[in-house]
Amino acid sequence: MRRLSLATVAGLVGFLGTHAVAWAAGAVDGAVEKQGLNIAAIGMFFLFVIGTLFIT
Repeated sequence: MRRLSLATVAGLVGFLGTHAVAWAAGAVDGAVEKQGLNIAAIGMFFLFVIGTLFIT
């Protein structure tokens, strides 16, 4: 009989634990407001990525 490693079991439990919330979530009901494009947030994200790549 083949035994599962502790890392495999921990990964499986983590996967099921995080996805159980998504499976239990209901659909979005009612009116949904679409948000505009946030250029500042996109720019800060790319600056963060470029800075991280520069450091590494």
